[in-house]
Amino acid sequence: MKGNDNSKNILADAYTGSLTPAPSIIYPKSGGAVYTNKRRILTTPTLVNLNTGYLIPTKINMRHLYYWFYIINLGRYAVDTAITSVNATRVSKLLLPFRG
Repeated sequence: MKGNDNSKNILADAYTGSLTPAPSIIYPKSGGAVYTNKRRILTTPTLVNLNTGYLIPTKINMRHLYYWFYIINLGRYAVDTAITSVNATRVSKLLLPFRG
C-alpha cells in the first residue's frame, strides 16, 4: 500500500521518541476504549498513542500471555475518574496461571 509507505517514511524522519517494543501486547488503557477489551500483538516496534498500554513477555510464551490477557475484562480494573483508565499498577498485579 502506497499510503502506508508514505506514513512510515514521514514518521521515521520526524519522530524522535521511543517506539513500543516488539514483541509485545498492546491494549487500550484509557477512555471508553478500555471497555472494548481489544488486544493486539505487535510484531515490529510501533508508535502508539498515550492511551495505549503494553505488556512485554519475558520468559513466557507470547501466545500463552496473549490468550490469558485476552480473557481478562479490563473494565473490571478500570478507575472511573474524569477519564476512565487502567493503570500499569493494576495490570501488573494480575496473576497469570501456570501448570506445573
